[in-house]
Amino acid sequence: MFFEGIQKQSNAETFKKLAYCQATILLWCYWNELKYTILPPSHWRKTLKDKYGLGFGTSRAEQKKKAQELVKQVYGKDVSQDEADAICIGLAGIQEREQNRSAF
Repeated sequence: MFFEGIQKQSNAETFKKLAYCQATILLWCYWNELKYTILPPSHWRKTLKDKYGLGFGTSRAEQKKKAQELVKQVYGKDVSQDEADAICIGLAGIQEREQNRSAF
Protein backbone atom coordinates (compact mmCIF):
# COMPACT_ATOMS: atom_id res chain seq x y z
CA MET A 1 0.00 0.00 0.00
CA PHE A 2 1.26 3.44 -0.85
CA PHE A 3 -0.06 6.65 0.63
CA GLU A 4 0.92 10.26 1.03
CA GLY A 5 2.31 11.47 4.31
CA ILE A 6 0.43 14.19 6.12
CA GLN A 7 1.63 17.75 5.81
CA LYS A 8 1.52 20.72 8.10
CA GLN A 9 -1.94 22.29 7.96
CA SER A 10 -2.93 25.82 8.85
CA ASN A 11 -5.82 24.34 10.81
CA ALA A 12 -4.64 22.28 13.80
CA GLU A 13 -7.90 20.34 13.92
CA THR A 14 -7.47 19.23 10.29
CA PHE A 15 -3.90 18.14 11.03
CA LYS A 16 -5.08 16.05 14.00
CA LYS A 17 -7.77 14.34 11.93
CA LEU A 18 -5.26 13.53 9.18
CA ALA A 19 -2.82 12.17 11.77
CA TYR A 20 -5.55 9.94 13.26
CA CYS A 21 -6.45 8.65 9.80
CA GLN A 22 -2.82 7.88 9.04
CA ALA A 23 -2.39 6.10 12.37
CA THR A 24 -5.48 4.00 11.65
CA ILE A 25 -4.08 2.99 8.26
CA LEU A 26 -0.71 2.11 9.79
CA LEU A 27 -2.35 -0.06 12.46
CA TRP A 28 -4.55 -1.77 9.87
CA CYS A 29 -1.46 -2.53 7.75
CA TYR A 30 0.37 -3.88 10.79
CA TRP A 31 -2.51 -6.11 11.90
CA ASN A 32 -2.96 -7.44 8.37
CA GLU A 33 0.78 -7.85 7.75
CA LEU A 34 0.57 -5.55 4.75
CA LYS A 35 3.65 -3.70 3.57
CA TYR A 36 3.22 0.02 3.14
CA THR A 37 5.20 3.04 2.03
CA ILE A 38 4.50 6.62 3.02
CA LEU A 39 5.52 8.99 0.23
CA PRO A 40 5.92 12.72 0.87
CA PRO A 41 4.35 14.81 -1.93
CA SER A 42 7.71 16.21 -3.06
CA HIS A 43 9.14 12.69 -3.25
CA TRP A 44 6.42 11.06 -5.35
CA ARG A 45 6.35 14.03 -7.69
CA LYS A 46 10.13 13.87 -8.17
CA THR A 47 9.97 10.12 -8.78
CA LEU A 48 7.41 10.63 -11.54
CA LYS A 49 9.26 13.62 -12.97
CA ASP A 50 12.42 11.51 -13.26
CA LYS A 51 10.51 8.66 -14.92
CA TYR A 52 8.18 10.60 -17.25
CA GLY A 53 9.97 13.94 -17.64
CA LEU A 54 6.89 15.85 -16.53
CA GLY A 55 7.49 18.80 -14.23
CA PHE A 56 4.74 19.38 -11.67
CA GLY A 57 5.09 23.16 -11.33
CA THR A 58 5.11 25.14 -8.13
CA SER A 59 1.52 26.13 -7.39
CA ARG A 60 -0.99 23.66 -6.01
CA ALA A 61 -3.24 24.23 -9.03
CA GLU A 62 -0.37 23.47 -11.43
CA GLN A 63 0.56 20.32 -9.53
CA LYS A 64 -3.02 19.04 -9.59
CA LYS A 65 -3.35 19.73 -13.32
CA LYS A 66 -0.02 18.03 -14.11
CA ALA A 67 -1.06 14.94 -12.14
CA GLN A 68 -4.24 14.75 -14.23
CA GLU A 69 -2.19 15.15 -17.42
CA LEU A 70 0.15 12.33 -16.36
CA VAL A 71 -2.75 9.95 -15.69
CA LYS A 72 -4.17 10.83 -19.10
CA GLN A 73 -0.75 10.23 -20.72
CA VAL A 74 -0.06 6.91 -18.98
CA TYR A 75 -3.56 5.39 -18.73
CA GLY A 76 -5.65 7.39 -21.21
CA LYS A 77 -8.16 8.29 -18.48
CA ASP A 78 -9.72 11.60 -17.49
CA VAL A 79 -9.95 11.67 -13.70
CA SER A 80 -10.58 14.16 -10.90
CA GLN A 81 -7.70 15.92 -9.18
CA ASP A 82 -7.93 13.72 -6.09
CA GLU A 83 -8.10 10.56 -8.20
CA ALA A 84 -5.07 11.73 -10.19
CA ASP A 85 -3.07 12.31 -7.01
CA ALA A 86 -3.99 8.85 -5.69
CA ILE A 87 -3.05 7.18 -8.97
CA CYS A 88 0.23 9.10 -9.12
CA ILE A 89 1.12 8.14 -5.55
CA GLY A 90 0.58 4.47 -6.42
CA LEU A 91 2.49 4.81 -9.68
CA ALA A 92 5.44 6.44 -7.91
CA GLY A 93 5.41 3.77 -5.20
CA ILE A 94 5.48 0.98 -7.78
CA GLN A 95 8.27 2.76 -9.68
CA GLU A 96 10.30 3.10 -6.51
CA ARG A 97 9.83 -0.56 -5.56
CA GLU A 98 10.95 -1.65 -9.04
CA GLN A 99 14.06 0.54 -8.80
CA ASN A 100 14.91 -0.87 -5.37
CA ARG A 101 14.53 -4.46 -6.59
CA SER A 102 16.84 -3.91 -9.55
CA ALA A 103 19.45 -2.33 -7.27
CA PHE A 104 20.15 -5.73 -5.67
